[in-house]
Amino acid sequence: MGSARHEDQITIKYFDRTSRRLVYIRRGADSAYWEDHWGGKDDARITSTTANRFFVTTTARHLPLGSRVLDGGCGMADKVFALHAGGFAAFGVDFAVDTLVRARGIAPSLKLVAADVTALPFRDGCLDGCWSIGVIEHSFEGFQPIAAEIRRVLRPGGILFLTFPVFSPVRRLKASLGLYGEWSVSGNSGPKDFYQFALSPDPVAATFLNLGFTLLARVPRGGMRGLKEEMPRAHGLARLITRAGGPLRRSLRDSIDRMVSRSVGHTMLLVLRRDA
Repeated sequence: MGSARHEDQITIKYFDRTSRRLVYIRRGADSAYWEDHWGGKDDARITSTTANRFFVTTTARHLPLGSRVLDGGCGMADKVFALHAGGFAAFGVDFAVDTLVRARGIAPSLKLVAADVTALPFRDGCLDGCWSIGVIEHSFEGFQPIAAEIRRVLRPGGILFLTFPVFSPVRRLKASLGLYGEWSVSGNSGPKDFYQFALSPDPVAATFLNLGFTLLARVPRGGMRGLKEEMPRAHGLARLITRAGGPLRRSLRDSIDRMVSRSVGHTMLLVLRRDA
C-alpha cells in the first residue's frame, strides 16, 4: 500500500480501479478535523499576500477588478484576504466556525460567513467568480451537490476556479504497477477515516460541462508536493538543487515545480465559465 506521513498522521492510499482514482485513508475531513488543521497554522498566514499571489493573478486574468469572488471552503481566509487586497470584492464561506472567528480577529474587514458549500448563503447568479480550492475531493458520496450550488450562485459568464488532488501520470503508473492497495469497499457510504480522493480530471470536467460550463484551461500544479508524496528521492534531489540556488532559490524552486507538475503535480486547476 502507498503511504505517506503528513502532519503527524499516516496517510494510506488505495487505487479505486472502477472509478480510476486514489482513495486516501487518514482521518475524516469533518469540521473538527479542519479546526485542528487550521489551528496549527500561524496567524501570519492569514495576511500573507505574497504566498497567495497566484490566486490573485489567475483571477485577474479572467475577471476585472471589483468582481464579486467567493472562496467556498476558505479555511483561514488567506485567499479571501489576498483577493480583497488585490482589488476584488471577496467573500469566504467555511463550516469551521472557530477558524472564521480567528480570521475575523486578524482581519475584521473580511466578509466571512459560516455555512456549508452545499447551501451557500447567496442569491442566484449574484457572483462573478468562485474559487473552490481542495474541497470536492473530500466528499465520498460525490461532489455533484457542490457543483450544482456553485452553478446556482454564479452569473452567466461567471468563472469557476476549481482545484483538487489529481490522479497524475506518475500516480497512474504507480497504480498500474500495484504500488497502492486495491480499494475494495463497495457502496456509497465511505469509511469513517476517509480523507479524500485524487481524481481524474476528465470526469471532473465532464460533471461541470453537463451542468452548462465551458472548460477554459487545465493547469497542473504542486509539482514539488507531488514529488514529495510519490517520488521522495527525487524530491530530496530537487531540494538540494534549490538549496544550492542561494538568492535564486525561490525562482529555481518555482521553475522545478512547473517543470514536473505535468507528470507528478499534486493538484489540477480547472478554469470553467458558466454558460448562459
